[in-house]
Amino acid sequence: MSFLRPETLVFCLLSNDPLRREYELDLLRELRDKKIGYLVGIAEEGEVAAHFDQVIPAIAPHIEDALRTPYEIVAAQLLGYHLSLLSGLNPDNPSPDGVINRVVQGVTIHLPEPQGSVISGR
Repeated sequence: MSFLRPETLVFCLLSNDPLRREYELDLLRELRDKKIGYLVGIAEEGEVAAHFDQVIPAIAPHIEDALRTPYEIVAAQLLGYHLSLLSGLNPDNPSPDGVINRVVQGVTIHLPEPQGSVISGR
């Protein structure tokens, strides 16, 4: 919350787990009370819609979170992609000066010693 402003986009994907969702709704209420963030949610129209400034209809609102995520995350990824382009950024090269790389560099892979092998003194 420390870096949010009233116009900051806060993109929300709500859990189907009832306990998790209560915590998420508490956070949304707090943001709303403090008047920070423009809240966009992927959710069903209905009871939770009042928590958001904008609702993107959920594609698979009633299946468990682990199965739902691949369907729901596409909207957030496309939004990030297009906002990057509008901001003059290149999503395929987020660090033109090479500070950030797609592949981890400088890491040595250390293999474990084989278990159960006995070295003979012969």
